[in-house]
Amino acid sequence: MTDFNGFLDGDSSENVSPLVDSPYYNNLNEFYNHAQIIVSGTMLNQEKEMDSGTEISYIITELSVSNVYKGDSLVESVFIRQLDPDKVATNTGVIEENKEYLFFLEGDPQGQLFPISEQVFVINDDSVSSNQGDVSFTLGELGDLSK
Repeated sequence: MTDFNGFLDGDSSENVSPLVDSPYYNNLNEFYNHAQIIVSGTMLNQEKEMDSGTEISYIITELSVSNVYKGDSLVESVFIRQLDPDKVATNTGVIEENKEYLFFLEGDPQGQLFPISEQVFVINDDSVSSNQGDVSFTLGELGDLSK
């Protein structure tokens, strides 16, 4: 796994876990304010991983970063950890090749990144919408928040 590459500042000792019920955010401001890191990009590769301690299955996706909206602007790629929807009941959207995504991420003390909610955002030109279809905005609106 990778570390945050300088994404986190302050005390990262808080025990954050993607296994707890994900909070639900329903607008861009809530996502922006709760995310430690916001990046867009495309999938480089993907693999499944089993946590031997909890026996929970994850999908680990390496994302080639094209834009950083919040966090370290020098990062070229990040590893995103999601619950495996084939093994765990979750609404997480699976990341596919040849699509551009936007992620609102946070991390845990072990340096693993995961979406702040189960929503995955797909970018289509300037339009961004969640895999669940209930949150949408433009990259311009996101850019205004990150100024």
